[in-house]
Amino acid sequence: MVHAVNVGQVKNSDRVLVIGAGPIGLMVTALCATSGAVVDVCDINEMRRLKALEFGAASITDKVNVGGDPVLGFGYDVVFECVGLATTMTASLGYAKAGGTVVWVGVAKPDAVVPVSPFDVYRRELTIKSTYTNPFGMEQAVKILCDKKVDWHKLISHTFNIKDFDKAWQVFQQNSGLK
Repeated sequence: MVHAVNVGQVKNSDRVLVIGAGPIGLMVTALCATSGAVVDVCDINEMRRLKALEFGAASITDKVNVGGDPVLGFGYDVVFECVGLATTMTASLGYAKAGGTVVWVGVAKPDAVVPVSPFDVYRRELTIKSTYTNPFGMEQAVKILCDKKVDWHKLISHTFNIKDFDKAWQVFQQNSGLK
């Protein structure tokens, strides 16, 4: 996630939107918040939204409203899509303000298609980026772990003994946990 935040070039006081409050989205939220950004988080799952507050989110929602035309400055400086669905990737493009950056962090299925209006990208001067595994952020990640600004243990919502696999599977199927 260090690489994703670096790709987004988040600056102090940027308005940032993180779509998806699973483990990836929560890590992005924490890294942006500790960088001085004001982070809003959107997720359909209430438990995950509430967890985002523990990772530095300034506000949480299940539906984003930028409040006006992005060309007129409404919207976010940086939008991180951390779900990996074509629908949320498409929506992410509408949440960035003019001159903003959208970073697709979530991994979409190979056959997913996202409709993009080239004119809208041109008119709003959007930057669209994506991330892939990058081993060069490891040193930075270790430093972040050592500075202890974030309690990363909060990403673990449940622990199970191997003999309780059925219970663990149920938590997974109900989408009621994190990691």
